[in-house]
Amino acid sequence: MLAASLQAVGAEAVAPRPPCADAPPIPAYGTATQPEIQSWSKLEWTAPACLAWPDSRYRFVIAIAGRVAAGSAGAMLSRFGAVSASRGVVYWSVTESAWRELIEDASALASASGPRRGDFTLSELRPGATLHFVEQDNRSGAPVTYAMHVVESGSGRIVVETENVTPIKALLTTPFPPGTMRTVDHDRPPG
Repeated sequence: MLAASLQAVGAEAVAPRPPCADAPPIPAYGTATQPEIQSWSKLEWTAPACLAWPDSRYRFVIAIAGRVAAGSAGAMLSRFGAVSASRGVVYWSVTESAWRELIEDASALASASGPRRGDFTLSELRPGATLHFVEQDNRSGAPVTYAMHVVESGSGRIVVETENVTPIKALLTTPFPPGTMRTVDHDRPPG
């Protein structure tokens, strides 16, 4: 998974690399319980063509590479559609020295402007599909709408990209205007 934010300046020597065209990722794969994590700040980066991201300056990029067990390509893809399952996801808060709930609310949406609906079905998660969902986390000032783009979904590879449609606000600032928080998941199903 890659998470990136646009609007940075500067450069780094070593760049992240998703597993495009069978190239090994940077960082290399870890395990599900101990993924490899690498971050870059102020990265001037030409993203690989498989991402379809702009050549830009990124405030920061975080790459997490690990292996996740799944019974089939369909089971793996269904995890992306189960938006409501992210409710209650917890994280360790370093500043508070305690476990905290990260995702307070989450729902699939019928369109970018709503209304709420049930989770996405496997048949909706086809290549070329753009699906919308909303999440409320414990730190941002308002619910955030995201667009999920299914780039590829087949027996050999699943690629799903997500970006914020509405701004991500915290306190009195907007650290992530629309379209500046992006994630991409490249998965190779078993078999």
